[in-house]
Amino acid sequence: AGLWLGSESPTYDVELDLKRADLSALQINKRDSVSVLSANIGIEAYGTIPEELNGELSVANARYQYNNKEVTAEHIAITMESNEDIHEFELSSDFADVIFRSCDDYKDVWAYLKDMVGQYLPLLDEVKSSANGVTLAANCRNGAEHNSSSLLLTTKSINPIADAVVRGLQIADGTSVQVQFNPMTKYFDLQAHSDFIERERLLVMNLMLDVSNKEKDSLVAKFNAEDFYMGTLHFPGLAVRGGVKDNFIDLSARFRDAVKSSSGNIGLGLRLKRNAQTNERSVDISFLPSRFERDGARWNIYAQRIEADSSRILIDNFTVRNGLQSLVVDGVASRSRKDSLTLRLNDFDLSPLLQVTERIGYIIDGKTNGYASVKSALKGSEIDADIMLDS
Repeated sequence: AGLWLGSESPTYDVELDLKRADLSALQINKRDSVSVLSANIGIEAYGTIPEELNGELSVANARYQYNNKEVTAEHIAITMESNEDIHEFELSSDFADVIFRSCDDYKDVWAYLKDMVGQYLPLLDEVKSSANGVTLAANCRNGAEHNSSSLLLTTKSINPIADAVVRGLQIADGTSVQVQFNPMTKYFDLQAHSDFIERERLLVMNLMLDVSNKEKDSLVAKFNAEDFYMGTLHFPGLAVRGGVKDNFIDLSARFRDAVKSSSGNIGLGLRLKRNAQTNERSVDISFLPSRFERDGARWNIYAQRIEADSSRILIDNFTVRNGLQSLVVDGVASRSRKDSLTLRLNDFDLSPLLQVTERIGYIIDGKTNGYASVKSALKGSEIDADIMLDS
């Protein structure tokens, strides 16, 4: 093994037999009480890290134990190539393959991506987008048409790794994520596909995601899933569209279940803002024309205003209505006894809830009248209710 760091181009020649690394004791993994890694590691490379690094890192006979589970890998290889024209990173493993190519330095790529977030959602990035950030990332010597970067990720047997990172997460083999962007033309496009993604009571089947800024002044996302299960809820043919511009997010979602004669169309506008006095960030939610239909009956959904921050949620007359039938939620949910949230029911037909109750073995039918009031809804709640069911 050897490290030569004094020259203009440092050289790394390392062979490491890692017998046991207790990641829990080292405070690297604070989630799991048992977190032990062992592996044979080899490095042959030269150049400054990471911008001018060339060479290969290989990992063999890797074994990771966490709690009562174990993940093993026979071989993982990472190769890096860097010169004046290209920066390339490639990972090959039993779990996934990753290829990244760019003619910009890694730090400049990161600067561009961060600047792009600030361009559409300045409050998330804390600073507004500036032309300097994009210019900094546009250092390629070959012109705008060649100044592109790309990332391709394809999963193999990734579930052991996915579960170790996020407990219970399952991702289909062959799931792919492809990203292309060009700092000089400000072009960005992300496409992803997976046969399924599952975690606990969430299951998404045959999903496709496309995020791009082809409109230049906004970021547009399109999400489609053949089936979307969330707990007892099932949304077949789910399609979600979203646009992001100047701290405003425009969302719409629709689904249609021909078997159960139900469909829905929800539209939301979310405005991110900052309180001038407290400096806290908050979100204002407004409902665009929204509805839910089942067996020919239609419920309209709307609200005067919904505002949420880290300490409270203000709901101004959230309403689900079908003719004279109505469900109304109004008030403030917080940790204070001075704030309360009230539910009012007027001849409200429970059939919209059938999708939830049928999947857990209950058939609920009838109309409800009455109210329920919750004080301190976010902590130590106190509930007062008087609701009648006419079945």
